[in-house]
Amino acid sequence: MKRTKLFYIALMALSLYCCEKAIEPDPKLEEVFHLQGTQWKLAGLLNLDDNTLQPIQSEDCERCYALTFLSDTFATRMATANQVQVNLNQTPRGIIYIPTEIYEASEDAQLFHAAVRKVTSCSYDKHQLKFYFEDAGQLKCLLYDSKEQVLMDYLLYYKL
Repeated sequence: MKRTKLFYIALMALSLYCCEKAIEPDPKLEEVFHLQGTQWKLAGLLNLDDNTLQPIQSEDCERCYALTFLSDTFATRMATANQVQVNLNQTPRGIIYIPTEIYEASEDAQLFHAAVRKVTSCSYDKHQLKFYFEDAGQLKCLLYDSKEQVLMDYLLYYKL
């Protein structure tokens, strides 16, 4: 009986000791970032081999080449004349696509359409969204910047 009481007292003391110690969060665990409600603007085509960026012009069109995520996996918006959709649950060929394609004469629009057809994967963080593809043996991506980041860069550039 004494041993049982002693065992329970030791167990209680151990549990009190453990409860008083703060549990440190694991620094390896990254903060979960949700895409729903975020907006993105196309910066251009980034060549990952030589780190050069080829801007895609949108003729001062705020909605052109932009994406708005309606959920964590689905986004939609316009290129210039065409609607662009993103579905991160699709196979690589369906990650980013143009449901009904209307011909656009501008060279930038044609570059964008050609890149969209080649996308095989994507990645994102709080500041950038990248859709990867291969072109003429070089690894490239459609590089989107977070609209929040675009605004911060603008404010810093103009020192507002």
